[in-house]
Amino acid sequence: MRILQLCTKVPYPPMDGGAAGIYTFSKAFAHLGHQVDVLAVNPPKHFISEQAFKNISETIEIHTVEINTSPQWMSALKNILFTRLPYFVERFVNEAYENKLISLIQINKPDIIQIEGVYMCPYINTIRKYSTAKIVLREHNVEYMLWQNVARNEGNILKKAYLKIQAARLKKFELNQLNKVDGVTTVTGYDMSILKDKFPTLKAEVIPFGIEIAKSHSENTPNLNAILFFGALDWIPNQEAISWFVKNVWPCIRKELPDMQLHIAGRNAPLPLANWLNTQPGILFHGEISDAKLFTKQYTITIVPLFSGSGIRVKIIEAMEQGKIVIASAKAISGIPAVDGEHLFVAESAIDYLNHIKNLISNPNCIEIISENAMKFIQERFNILAITSQLMNFYQDIPKTYH
Repeated sequence: MRILQLCTKVPYPPMDGGAAGIYTFSKAFAHLGHQVDVLAVNPPKHFISEQAFKNISETIEIHTVEINTSPQWMSALKNILFTRLPYFVERFVNEAYENKLISLIQINKPDIIQIEGVYMCPYINTIRKYSTAKIVLREHNVEYMLWQNVARNEGNILKKAYLKIQAARLKKFELNQLNKVDGVTTVTGYDMSILKDKFPTLKAEVIPFGIEIAKSHSENTPNLNAILFFGALDWIPNQEAISWFVKNVWPCIRKELPDMQLHIAGRNAPLPLANWLNTQPGILFHGEISDAKLFTKQYTITIVPLFSGSGIRVKIIEAMEQGKIVIASAKAISGIPAVDGEHLFVAESAIDYLNHIKNLISNPNCIEIISENAMKFIQERFNILAITSQLMNFYQDIPKTYH
């Protein structure tokens, strides 16, 4: 089978959760004997040189189109005045990308076209015109809900009003796309319930994120003098999360555990955020990390204090598979059916985080138990090959509604 994935950024190398959430499926498709093409936007903010992915696999080919998708105030103003399309989506509409898509369709004749997120849905009409492939929308998040949360938490009145308008537009656009595709997958049951509530007959299935399961992990001495936050810092929910933690939680931890350090890593942090983090006592800001696995290996405790967003947090899955101790908000573990106190720890307040960390320090045996439970849980629930086989079965069952 020939599979074409449409992406908002180049998913290789898989340096962040979004890229990993796409490329692990590309690899799994190839492993199962399918030919994979990836057509990705290559924006300046996330630019990846062709040399980074050239000849990565005989059965995976990545094609890119350079598009500047960075928000521009003039474009944003024109969007709000002269169109009804969400600005989040309009930034990815590009003639060169459309032409490259047509060329790939005509040359490779894909059987399945997997749209990686709602922002690439403007190309559905082009696909229908030139291809008889089944089209599947893979909802990494229910995007309009994410932006509703961002708008709700925005303090600037003008920006809040603008985001509320854009979130409303995105909701209308996103739900309309469900009528245009042959099938939809979500990464969590919660996201699926939201879409099914709007479209009860929707041909859809929950296909969670999966990872390659390591055959073994080297044992490391627990590092209880540091905690880690690791995530893309150009994603607004991550910016909100780490800002809240540093302002509300970190002072409490520092007061009780003055030798503790907080290490923060992630790509594309806004300069004001990076500068502010660098001035905080006990905090080491590392910025973008070239080798995530090597970097995270030295930490035992990982925090994920998210308050907005949907879908599955890839970094939590990866951390648990490595045997890390994850302390996260209930929102962050949405879609991961892990048990608080058995596979990880749930925290919503400063006292929650402090108590969990103090308990881990005073009870090293707990670390070993939670670590083993976490690894076993991920091995059983999030094996990418098993999940991809489930996805391929879903593909086979989808009727060609529009052909």
